[in-house]
Amino acid sequence: MESNTYVSNNVLHTDEPSSVYIFNAGGILVKTENNTTSVDLSDLKKGVYIAKVNGAPIKFVR
Repeated sequence: MESNTYVSNNVLHTDEPSSVYIFNAGGILVKTENNTTSVDLSDLKKGVYIAKVNGAPIKFVR
């Protein structure tokens, strides 16, 4: 079963506990969370990011 992941109101949400790695557009790891269903993104600068949630990439704009 594939996890449902989305960004809303500066928070990345997943429907099951996941490992989340967030990279900036330059490919630099900027945030890591483990075993979580939500990640606060408000501390990230505005820009394009890629989140890897249990290995699956999700592109979003902050």
